[in-house]
Amino acid sequence: MDKTRKLIFAVVGVIGLAAALAFFVSWRNALMTPTDKGAGQVEEPSDNDGQGTGEEDTTGFKPLSEESCAERGGTWNDCGSLCRGKPAGTVCAQVCVPQCECRSQEQCPTGYACGEILDDGVGICMTKQPQKEPMQEDAPTSLNEFKSEDGVTSVVLDAQGSGIYPPTLFNPFGFSGTTTAFENNLSWQLLQSDGKVVARGYTYVDSPDIGIPGDFRVKGFYDVIPSSPSGTLMVYEASAKDGEPIHVVSIPVLLPTAKMQVYVYWGNSQKNPNAADCSLVYPVAHEVTAYHIKDKSDVEVAMHELLKGPTKWELSQGYYTSLPQNVPQPELKKNDEVAFSEDLEREVGGSCRVSAIRAQIVETYKRNAEMDTDPIISIDGRTEDILQP
Repeated sequence: MDKTRKLIFAVVGVIGLAAALAFFVSWRNALMTPTDKGAGQVEEPSDNDGQGTGEEDTTGFKPLSEESCAERGGTWNDCGSLCRGKPAGTVCAQVCVPQCECRSQEQCPTGYACGEILDDGVGICMTKQPQKEPMQEDAPTSLNEFKSEDGVTSVVLDAQGSGIYPPTLFNPFGFSGTTTAFENNLSWQLLQSDGKVVARGYTYVDSPDIGIPGDFRVKGFYDVIPSSPSGTLMVYEASAKDGEPIHVVSIPVLLPTAKMQVYVYWGNSQKNPNAADCSLVYPVAHEVTAYHIKDKSDVEVAMHELLKGPTKWELSQGYYTSLPQNVPQPELKKNDEVAFSEDLEREVGGSCRVSAIRAQIVETYKRNAEMDTDPIISIDGRTEDILQP
């Protein structure tokens, strides 16, 4: 009986040892097999890394190719960095990957967005990420939608950079939303990572009554060229009690640090003493934050610079503007119409000043739109009886 027990124990022991050895081998192999890319792991090139040229995928658009890149005005780079478009801290292999370089969304084929903008204003066309399903009823329904913690204010960024997070706010940028605000006034600031304000403003909330949410829309322009590529868009109501921000929406964004140039036209008391010719105006180049869409945005940015008025240095050189202060940004319509509000005529009189205002607007528009014909100036929809002496 003792011999039988010893034999059974020996067999069970051998079986148990074999099972333990098999488990150890399986566990060791699992550790040695890379199932995901952890911190510090080298990123290796894949067959389709958002820049490949394989077959059409299930999302309905074709992977990038040199031909599709060139068709939209992009620049094909056969030897781009594998790290472009990867999370910060990713260690990348030193190999070349083909990329379509872009300066605006329009230079990327359908299904791709211009992202990863560097200091020179050049980005790469990246596969748009699918929008995530909301986890709860009040969660954002889009990568471009954000809410305040108390749920009072909702902000939706305009489509530029849609699908890329964080989005890049080119010049000009836009956002809209709903909120309630004291006296229907809503404020906003765009700050770079060190807290410096590069753009700010306020807007009117179209609320039907006190306490009832209303809609708002903002088109913002940079007042300072960012020196940092990251920042925060802050939309808030200034408290009626102490002015402190309330119902705050803070949105992480990327800032274009590339510079471009527009031309603004001023009068000059030194070059044209006593305004001998009232319509004589002179161009001055302004460095501005990079545009989003060439041809339209450069005119919009130039008009913004015109309405800001001359800089301190320009004033010291005799430059001046005849436009009234605090004129809102005009809307650029079809057929080269520049649509102003009635503020353009506020407290304006005299044939000389009216002539100077027209000249500043017309020459600034023509120079930046690269056209020879004069644009149409309108005020509240009127074109015939405006800017009268």
